[in-house]
Amino acid sequence: MDAFRWREGMIYQRIVDLCGDHGHAFSRHDQSLLNLAFKDDWLELSPVWNWQYSQRNSFLTEWTSPRLIHFAGAHKLWSPPTGSIPRRYREAYAEFLVAQGADGAVVLADDEPSELPEQFKTLLKNLWYFRAIRKDISRFPHALSTISHRADRST
Repeated sequence: MDAFRWREGMIYQRIVDLCGDHGHAFSRHDQSLLNLAFKDDWLELSPVWNWQYSQRNSFLTEWTSPRLIHFAGAHKLWSPPTGSIPRRYREAYAEFLVAQGADGAVVLADDEPSELPEQFKTLLKNLWYFRAIRKDISRFPHALSTISHRADRST
């Protein structure tokens, strides 16, 4: 967030007004409010800054070099191991929790390898989404590039 522009644009007041006028219509809570408050005035970041890790792109994750990983779907780092999230992510999360004083919050038992049909299904999903993911990421020359979605406010 650009704190200066947030204050300058009186975004908090805009959000309060939106909530007061249309609070009953919001289905995504804070996301809906932010979407309306920043309509036609936002910067798009590369998908690597909110990489949506799931079965459909699990193999593609290494190719994208994500900066932040959002574990979308039912499988989370703190859930019992199922083989759907690589052990290295669980280990990194466990190290983070230890550094925060929450030792023992992650189960690091060895995952059972998934069955071959399940691995094949995952591979097919990754191949299916590869072109779309490559196209989306290629819009950004590098991870720090942004795409402006700012409408001309003079009219």
